[in-house]
Amino acid sequence: MDCPICQTKGLSEGTQICPQCDSDLKSLHQIDQAEKAFVTQKKQKTLWILLTLFMAIAFISALYLYTTNGDSASETEYAELNQQLQTAQASIQQTNQENKSLQQELDALKKAEAEVKCEEINYTVQWGENLFSIASAVYGNGYEYPKIVEANSLDNPNHILDGQQLVIPF
Repeated sequence: MDCPICQTKGLSEGTQICPQCDSDLKSLHQIDQAEKAFVTQKKQKTLWILLTLFMAIAFISALYLYTTNGDSASETEYAELNQQLQTAQASIQQTNQENKSLQQELDALKKAEAEVKCEEINYTVQWGENLFSIASAVYGNGYEYPKIVEANSLDNPNHILDGQQLVIPF
């Protein structure tokens, strides 16, 4: 894992505070976990959809082969086709129920993710940094530095000190 503030690379998975800039990384871990759960659920949903499609195609293929034969269906063939149809319908119902369940779980995860997102972090200024470079690292755009100035009520944004604590709003 990398620190999004100071770009320190190779932090262990359970790191709660960045050793370089003392940034709180707890909320980032929670967001990563929610994203991994979402990806897993999406893969499962896709697998069920593909399975359902396969069953439907198999049924349609069997029906096509039967109808192109030209022979009238015997009771055994009719019973087999009816059984395949019922199996496909049951599979579709089960997939629909699982899709509803997955959608509910996804909605709950999205709600939890919205609650987890942090509004601000504490940041320790490193030697040689300025507000523009900090804003570039945090927001991806150095011109966002006025957010930091406002959050910290800085009188002179050109004068920050090595080791100074700043609040970085999101």
